[in-house]
Amino acid sequence: MRSCNVPGQPPAPVGPWTWQNTTGTTNFDDCAVGGNFGLTFPAQRFMRHHEQAKIQLHRPIEGPRQAIGIKQARLWLTARLKGSGAPAFVFFEAAGDGGSPRRTELFGPPGGSTRDGGFVTPVYEDNNPSFESVLYCSSGAPGDCNLEDGRPLAIHGAEVTLFEGVPPSGTVAGGTLTTGQPQAGVRSLSYRGTDSESGVKRVEVALGDRLVATREFGSDPERCTYFSWNACQQTVSEDIPVDTSSVPDGDHPLTLRIIDAASNRAVVQGGIVPVRNQGPPTAGPTPTSSSSAPAVRFTNSDSSVMRSSRRVRYGKQLKLRSVLRDANGRPMPNTRVDVLLRRVVGETEFQLARQVTTDSEGVLRYTVTKGPSRLVRFAYRAASERGSYSSTHDIRVAVTAAATLRLDRTRLRNGQRLRFSGALRGVKMRKVVEIQVIDRGGWKTIGSTRTRSSGRFSWSYRFRRTFSPTTYSFRIRVRTERGFPYATGYSPKRSVRVG
Repeated sequence: MRSCNVPGQPPAPVGPWTWQNTTGTTNFDDCAVGGNFGLTFPAQRFMRHHEQAKIQLHRPIEGPRQAIGIKQARLWLTARLKGSGAPAFVFFEAAGDGGSPRRTELFGPPGGSTRDGGFVTPVYEDNNPSFESVLYCSSGAPGDCNLEDGRPLAIHGAEVTLFEGVPPSGTVAGGTLTTGQPQAGVRSLSYRGTDSESGVKRVEVALGDRLVATREFGSDPERCTYFSWNACQQTVSEDIPVDTSSVPDGDHPLTLRIIDAASNRAVVQGGIVPVRNQGPPTAGPTPTSSSSAPAVRFTNSDSSVMRSSRRVRYGKQLKLRSVLRDANGRPMPNTRVDVLLRRVVGETEFQLARQVTTDSEGVLRYTVTKGPSRLVRFAYRAASERGSYSSTHDIRVAVTAAATLRLDRTRLRNGQRLRFSGALRGVKMRKVVEIQVIDRGGWKTIGSTRTRSSGRFSWSYRFRRTFSPTTYSFRIRVRTERGFPYATGYSPKRSVRVG
């Protein structure tokens, strides 16, 4: 689980961290603008003798996620404990199910008044439901703690390794692969996976001992954010294409594996699948009228399986082209195919967009119009079949985000402030954007800010260390995240001359 601004990772919210303050402290959260979170003194900078202020994680005591424990924590923090009176300390504590502390690390005077950098706890052996960062006014010396800094404890980023041992669950819900009839080409499998603890991270489909299809959600920021106790989505329900030509002809047991973010797995048996890609079946059940239709697949011109993901710039159309082939690999001319669409954010069901007909060479063409990221499904239904489709193929169209960027001037002097402004394109929402500058041949993030509900943003930067004429080039990076309908993208580059 990631919180705030972990080095090398996209910005994250504070997440489930909470505060327990004293009479003098309060909490702050600047994570959305590239800052940190922690404890501050709004008025007098003192803590009473033996007082504690805490930044803490406590797993839910009711409902799901009760099986999750804290295994290890890594914090990037700054603690400024210099002051007068009694000394102040910071310690970390993980508590077991009974509430007793399991491990404590301590720093502060006399070892030093400042701690800045990464701190890694030991690996906790037991199922720890809580972890606390504690600012503590010593009980070993009389008097109060009078601190000089208004923010004595600031956490820039936190990575917490979680553990849970509850396996997920899964069901095979149907699809053309599960009819019990001879199968050829690309078929579909409908499944449902559920994990109420860490969430579903990966799905695998096997025929016999061969892996024939996978769905990896761990690298998809819309499915696995790693911002909360459940790293990934708790329920997945979809169709997955399975290419039966990747296994030899024969009868193969179907296995569905649901794997959660803690690497627990559920194994579901889906029956026997008779694969017949090399001509008509020589064994197995007698086909019914609905199964005698050819098993078709969507391919490229060279008969290879069509790609399942495409990427396109914001504001651009995408032309898709595929060849519809029967079980023997022959193109299927003048055949009707349904095109269904579903937005990756805000929609759960496919909607029929249009019907297209393949040309004389079995080629179908469809143009994805301008808009947000979508899932495009080509679906074929044989004339003798009703209801479900005989074959489908999904293409995930990732549209890169875009933003405008304006600088309030093109020339300025060292010591002056440059103001940035702009807006997200295609969406109005609150969203963290990053300001980047070219540094030594690469792009470096120098700050971040959150857009207003209108999608517009503003930010400023004062140049302090430019002592010779220099041209700087800036851009805005817009990262993908759950609830945002675009892939990571950038604004146009803008330049300014300083000196």
